[in-house]
Amino acid sequence: MDRFPFPDDLIDAQREWHATYRALAVPRGEWMDRFPFPDDLIDAQREWHATYRALAVPRPRHATELRRRLLLLSVRIEWHPWWSTPAGWSPAARVELRRMTAGDRQADAA
Repeated sequence: MDRFPFPDDLIDAQREWHATYRALAVPRGEWMDRFPFPDDLIDAQREWHATYRALAVPRPRHATELRRRLLLLSVRIEWHPWWSTPAGWSPAARVELRRMTAGDRQADAA
């Protein structure tokens, strides 16, 4: 006896989801080809990282303006029309955008 009596259509949908996910999975080096981000989205994400770093310093100057800018950029990134395209549907696209625009974050940490 199954521990949870899930309906067959739910099990089939879950199997289809996993098959689709595996089909979309690509090696990390190929993500740039997979996700053709528009320039304005890349620029907004880079600005977001720069603003966040400016807020992260002890006693930042103009903190209110920086927080407002961070909020504006967050909205601009989150609601960018590119996320409505098939390439933008993948959660991996959001991760890759953040990874590729973080840039000197690793250099700052060193």
